[in-house]
Amino acid sequence: MGATVPGLYNDYSLGAALLAGSAICVFSLLNAFGLVSIDAWAEKQNPDGQKATVGDDEKFKWSDVWSFKISFWLLTVSCVVTYASVFPFI
Repeated sequence: MGATVPGLYNDYSLGAALLAGSAICVFSLLNAFGLVSIDAWAEKQNPDGQKATVGDDEKFKWSDVWSFKISFWLLTVSCVVTYASVFPFI
């Protein structure tokens, strides 16, 4: 049955497809609320209220981009070329 909602529409009806889509949206919303509650709980577990800090030597600098290996650049160019040649035809 292909993708969930189009497959339900083709096999059953529009109502079944809308019900499945709504259920997926509600499930996603409940997960978002769950993540917010987990984050709030984690904040309460930190009694001093200290935030994670990044040292000056660990911060991002644009000059660091030039130190990447050639394999990274070849993989990046390969992905860009692949997506640029496939997406116009989708």
